[in-house]
Amino acid sequence: MFNYIIENGAAIVTGIVALMTVLKVIVNLTPSIEDNRLFGRLDNLLDAIIPNYTKAAKDEGNSDK
Repeated sequence: MFNYIIENGAAIVTGIVALMTVLKVIVNLTPSIEDNRLFGRLDNLLDAIIPNYTKAAKDEGNSDK
């Protein structure tokens, strides 16, 4: 299992980010605020596990150029 994660890490991260993008669109289309809060928590958790996956974080990293 660990070897699979090491060999396919980029594909796994890409899949997770793509899933989060789809979920964000769905959450933003629904009128409920509860799902926005839940998605926010999930987004924060993902950001802790996979830092700098957002455009804002990428822009901060390129500020010294």
